[in-house]
Amino acid sequence: MIKSTNNFFALIILISVNFFDIVLFKKNLFLRPTEAIETNKNISLPKYSLGPGDILSIKVYQLPEFNTQVKLLPDGYINLPRLESFSLNGLTLPEAKILITNEYSKILKNPLVYIDLIKSRPIMINIVGEIQRPGIYSLSINETNQISNTDGGESIINKNYGWPTVVDAIQKSGGLKTTANIRNVILKRYNKEKKEFEEIFIDFWEILTQFNLGKNYRIFDGDSIIVSRTEKINSNERIFISKSNLGPSNITVTVI
Repeated sequence: MIKSTNNFFALIILISVNFFDIVLFKKNLFLRPTEAIETNKNISLPKYSLGPGDILSIKVYQLPEFNTQVKLLPDGYINLPRLESFSLNGLTLPEAKILITNEYSKILKNPLVYIDLIKSRPIMINIVGEIQRPGIYSLSINETNQISNTDGGESIINKNYGWPTVVDAIQKSGGLKTTANIRNVILKRYNKEKKEFEEIFIDFWEILTQFNLGKNYRIFDGDSIIVSRTEKINSNERIFISKSNLGPSNITVTVI
């Protein structure tokens, strides 16, 4: 009787453990992006810095003759009505608002200035490692990227909308090579406040298999992406990547 009771309790424990595993699996499988972002609170998001090509809307309260749209020139300077040219290069929007207000204070009494970013310039990023075409790339909000291997052949066309992400950068550079270590992609970013570089490690296998879109980080001007080389090529992962929009549709094999 004691033996039967022990077996019964063992069965209950086994069922409980298996059920717990299933619940965890389902939670990870259907992880929402907001939940994924919550697990990465320590990652710094840089404040947007103005640069050449940005288009601003500048308005002065109850003075419509001063309202205008301006584009930052290649040297970062802008021209405003009745003011001399001055630079906004490298400033955040709040900093730019303070500077513009101070400039208008030279000719107006207590001006109330409103500033909005109408159109952002393309960002410049560097991507190196096990990708088809490493180099420096320019990415904008609306992009059409072509993914193909270095020998040409059939290509995949992707249209991306919204702020550029790491995936957009990989697609822009032609996609991953079969030797890419998708479990160890590095996003490198300079933290202006700490005055040091930060590295964010990204597991693309987790993104693709667990739908953890929160780790497909947005990229900013000056970021670098490093795709390391894998020492052991996993055939399942290679097939999976080749069927995704991160790799070329065809892989060229040279037979000697």
